[in-house]
Amino acid sequence: MKWNKVENNCKALYEYQLINGSKPTERKILIKVIADEFPELPRMRIAYAVDRCINSVAAPMSPTTFLTFVQSYLK
Repeated sequence: MKWNKVENNCKALYEYQLINGSKPTERKILIKVIADEFPELPRMRIAYAVDRCINSVAAPMSPTTFLTFVQSYLK
């Protein structure tokens, strides 16, 4: 499944740190990782889901938590 590949890419990027979305480049990288795997989804929709996740969860999160939130939002 494609989400497994996205999760593996996120884990490779954030192996030793948690996702907190404080850096603009971090947000761009997360959007790109998802958009590369799901080109059929509009990039604006992906960006909105990523922003919603980052703004909803105040504490830094693991890649698995992040992807679960984004995946449920995009379904």
